Amino acid sequence: MKKLFYLLLLPIFFTMGACSSDDSEDNNEGNDPLSHLSEDAKKLVGCWDEGWVFYPDGTCCFIDHNGYEISREYGEWTYDDKTKLLTTTVGSKQYSVSLLSQNSWAGINLGSGSTVSWHRYDIGYAGELISRKQWSGNSNIRISPNTHYTSGTGVYMHELIWGLNGWEKDTAFPKIKDPSEFYEDGEYRSYGGTYYTVQVERCIEVSKASFVTNTSMLLEATIGDDYFWTDEWYGYKTNLSRQTFFTGTILLENMYSDDAKLTIDGNMNGQSFKREYRAIK
Repeated sequence: MKKLFYLLLLPIFFTMGACSSDDSEDNNEGNDPLSHLSEDAKKLVGCWDEGWVFYPDGTCCFIDHNGYEISREYGEWTYDDKTKLLTTTVGSKQYSVSLLSQNSWAGINLGSGSTVSWHRYDIGYAGELISRKQWSGNSNIRISPNTHYTSGTGVYMHELIWGLNGWEKDTAFPKIKDPSEFYEDGEYRSYGGTYYTVQVERCIEVSKASFVTNTSMLLEATIGDDYFWTDEWYGYKTNLSRQTFFTGTILLENMYSDDAKLTIDGNMNGQSFKREYRAIK
């Protein structure tokens, strides 16, 4: 009799197991911020060169490099799989897309009639996501992707370098050395004979970024102090030298969430260093 009872219960157990599996899959899909997008629209999410940024929630940002300044214009975007139209609310920027892959897209700017092409820029995307939040840990830090310098042949916006602020309360970070320790009287003399006051900024420099999952990215990075002088007319920065003291990785997790996490892990002046930060809501 007992044997018959257990046999009758088996179908119920299997049904419960199937329901549990389905619920788990539904929850996983619900937690994926890209799940509501079509396969082609998913390819557009991210940063493209140093211009477009498309987020999975339908918002977007156009980064414009106008001379020595960087401006950002925000709006919304959609992509129609059938018509191949990429529509935004930023100015007159609408595109007829003729090529779309994981790492590039191309088409026609319907506003100007010109052909355009864009390439994926994961470091830029990480910078935009990280800089939109303030991070709490041993100290409250803020990371800004707006630092830019000139190269030897002209102006060049170095979005790979981000300013790091708020680290001062964490004694594991070394103090910044005064510019006078490296430059006489803390000044730099240009070829034209003009003297400029040397300034210093603590920065993160990222050499590589890669997706771990749809919602996490791993960055290879260094942290150091950049010494520079600033043009008094245009305000752009010319880099002089860099004192690097950290080499390692930065892991960005749950990057679209209010509960995003940032982990800095590596070597600080010959010693192991690890810090975990949570986004401040």
